[in-house]
Formats: sequence, C-alpha cells, structure tokens
Amino acid sequence: MPGKDKCITKEIISLKKPSALDKVIDIVPKPQGAIPNFGLPKWKVMPLESKIPMIPGPKNAYCFTRRKLGKRLWLRTQTTDFDLTDPYNYEINFPYDILHDEYLKSTLSRPKNIKHLIKLGFITEDLDAKCSLKDYNVYRRYLKKLHNDSINKELKLKAELNDERRALQLAEERVNNYIERLNEQEKKNEVRNEARERLRLEEQSRIRKQKENLVKVMQRCTLIAITKKEAALRRLEKSRAKSEHIQQKRMAAAEIERQRIIKTIIQWKHSEHERKKAVKQRLIEERERKLKSVEEKWERRQEHQQKQMHREQFLMNCLQEERRIFIEEYNKKVERHRNKIQSCLKKQKRFRKCYAARTISEHKRRICCRIPNQKKQRQHNEDKGYKNALCLPKLQSSRIDDRIAKIRDKIEKERKGEVKPQKTKLKQYKTITTSKKKFSKKEKNVLEKKEALSELEQDHNILLNLTKLEEFASQPLPLPMTKDKCKCKKISEMKNTVK
Repeated sequence: MPGKDKCITKEIISLKKPSALDKVIDIVPKPQGAIPNFGLPKWKVMPLESKIPMIPGPKNAYCFTRRKLGKRLWLRTQTTDFDLTDPYNYEINFPYDILHDEYLKSTLSRPKNIKHLIKLGFITEDLDAKCSLKDYNVYRRYLKKLHNDSINKELKLKAELNDERRALQLAEERVNNYIERLNEQEKKNEVRNEARERLRLEEQSRIRKQKENLVKVMQRCTLIAITKKEAALRRLEKSRAKSEHIQQKRMAAAEIERQRIIKTIIQWKHSEHERKKAVKQRLIEERERKLKSVEEKWERRQEHQQKQMHREQFLMNCLQEERRIFIEEYNKKVERHRNKIQSCLKKQKRFRKCYAARTISEHKRRICCRIPNQKKQRQHNEDKGYKNALCLPKLQSSRIDDRIAKIRDKIEKERKGEVKPQKTKLKQYKTITTSKKKFSKKEKNVLEKKEALSELEQDHNILLNLTKLEEFASQPLPLPMTKDKCKCKKISEMKNTVK
C-alpha cells in the first residue's frame, strides 16, 4: 500500500548511514565490560557516549554491574598511553568502593560473606558487584574514553601507513615515468647509437646513481621509521614509568585515606559506645528517680487515705454516738409514755370494776368498790350477760401489749443487724443515682448522714404510731347509761381523766 511504502521510505531515510569513521570504530574492539549482558537488546548496540535510561521493569529483569567482586574499576592495557587531559579526575571520578577493593578480595570471597552479600543484594550469583544506574553510566563514559583512545591510535597508525604508501607510490611513479622517457629516448636514438654511446653511458651512470640515491632514500625512510618507532617506544616506556609512579602515589594516597577513614570510624564507634553508655546510665537514673517518686507518692497516698479513713471512722463513731443518745432519750420518753398509758389503763380497770360492782346485784346502789364474792360476781355476770363487757378491756390491753413488744423486738433486731431494714425512699434514690453517677467523698458522707437521720425518723414514726394505738386502746368502751354516781374519790378521779 502507498501509506506503508511512505512509512518504510521515511524509516529508511531516518536510518543513520555508516561513515568511514563508523567503520573504523566498528573495527576497533570495545574494552571489556562495554557491552552489557543484561537489559534490553538495544542496550548492547547502544553507543558508549549515550546513557542508559531508567526504564521500569519486572523484578530481577536487569542488574547493573561493572566488574567482578574484588576487581578494580580502572583498566590498564599495554596499548594505552598516559592521559594528561584530566589530571584531577573531574570528568570521571570513581569513589572508593569496598566491593572493588583488590586487597579485600580474599575476605569478600569467603562463602559466608558471599552468601551474606547475595542476601543483601550487593552482588549477583555470578559474583558481579551491583551498582546504581548513575555509577554504571559514569563507568560507560570511562569505557568510552578508553575506546576513543584506542580509536585515535588506530587512526594515527592508518594515517602513518597511508603516508608511507603515498611516498612509495610517488617514488615508483617517478621511476616509471623516468624509465618511460629513457625508453623513448633510446628508441629515438637507435640510429645514433654510436654518436650517443658516450651520452648513453653517462645516462646509465646517472640512472645508476639515481637508483642508488633511490635505494638510499628508501633506506633512509626505513631508518626514519625505525627511529620513530624507537622514539615512540621510549616515550611509551617513559609514560608507563611515569604512570606507574603516579599510580603508586595514588595508591599511597588511597592507603593514607583508608587509614584515616578507619581511624575516624574507630573514633566514631568509641564515641558512639560512650554515648550509648551515658544514655543507658541516664535512663537507669531516670527510671530510679521515677520509681522513687512513685514510691513517695504511694506512701503519701497511703498516709492520706489512712487519715481520711480514721476521720471517717471518727465521724461515724460520732454519728453512732449521737444516734445512740437520741435512741436512749427516745426510749426513755417512750417508756415514760408507756408507763403513763399503763397507769391510765389500770385506773380505767379499777373504774370499770367499781362501776360493775355498783350495778351487778339487783341494781343495788353501792358507794364502794368492793366486790362481795368473786364466784357470785362471775355467776351474776354470766346471768346478766356482762361477761363480754368485763373480759373485753382485759383482752384488748393484752393484745396491744403483745403488739408493742413485737414491734420493739423488731426495732432492736434491725438496730443490731439481725434483720435487714426496709429501704427508705432516700436509699432507693441513692441506689438509682449511684448507678448513674459516681459521688465524691463529701457527697457520700452527706448521704450517709441523711440515711441515718431517715432511719431515726422512721423509728420515731413507728413509736408515734404505737403511742396512737395505745391511746386508742386506752379509750373506754361505751358504758351503760346510769344516773348513779360513785362517791369514791378514786372513781371520781377516773371519771375526770376519762372525760
């Protein structure tokens, strides 16, 4: 198709045509390590002056390596001359790399060290020392420089050979031209051989001299070439000796630098050890100080809580003492009231007996409280139907006394702790609030005081209810209507009390 033909022609036009210099470059062998054995296929064809780009790829797709483990990066060959273009290594500088140190080769080549270096990713399984892309491109630039030196030497050698070839060609052309001219002259002068015999001999002698001169020139050229080669060899030896001297100086400087680095590393390790020791000592002191402060705080907290517990115990004792005094006073008051009620009941019984004695037998008027005969009185009461009337006050008073005794026993048991008291509204409120909120110590003390007061109020209310029951029981039953009046002083006093 025409579109495809155009694309193909464009690609053909865009291709770089090899020049004579490219052919010379291809002829000159590249230094060792210039062609990478990893990565993409174009990297092997890529010229040394171009950098290898950073291209993301799968894991272990390529590893940048320069030389084997323990091999130095500087390459020395017999054909290289001493280079003075970069005496201070500004263009290419290889910093110290422990993997390429020749003196550590025996140490690094141990199996354990090799396994450890492979595990850390510093070398490959083929014992090639790994490097970064930047270092690899710098090494390629160094190899390019070596390759350029060898190319320049090849070009110089070819130029010298071309010069010698041209000189020989010119000499041969001159000789050939001259021989042709001589032949032509000989042909022209065949008729005049005799006349020109002398000239021919002279010409032959001259030709012989020229040939001798030509041989001398050739010998001189060979001698000049030999002397040039010898001078080049002498210069090469001098440059090699000088390069060896400079290399020795560099090695001495590198050894001094290495010793200085080792010394600084030892000093750094010593200072680091001292620093770690000081840090450890400081941490131990700080830990001891913290433990001491914690123990002091713990002791202060114990003392404070013990004082607080003693104070709370003292307040509870005071509260119990006040409660006990209040209960004793209240019991005395209740006892007085009870005695008063019992005296009133006794007076009421006497009054009833007196009233019944006056109205039992045949409605006779009596002015005294004496009962003639108990049997007759009981018989008379049964006959008249006053049995219930006489027994009711006695039964009612006994039941009230039993009830009062039971309530008092219950109060005493609750006070001793044998029976759990009923929860008051305050306790219920306390259980509800404490489940939702945590009170402080002062609030707890206030709540305990309120609870104690509520219990006292509850006991007080119970006793008041008992007194009301006793008062209700002490009220007389409805008496029969009579116009009789007792003239006894005691009966009149009972009447006044009842009214």
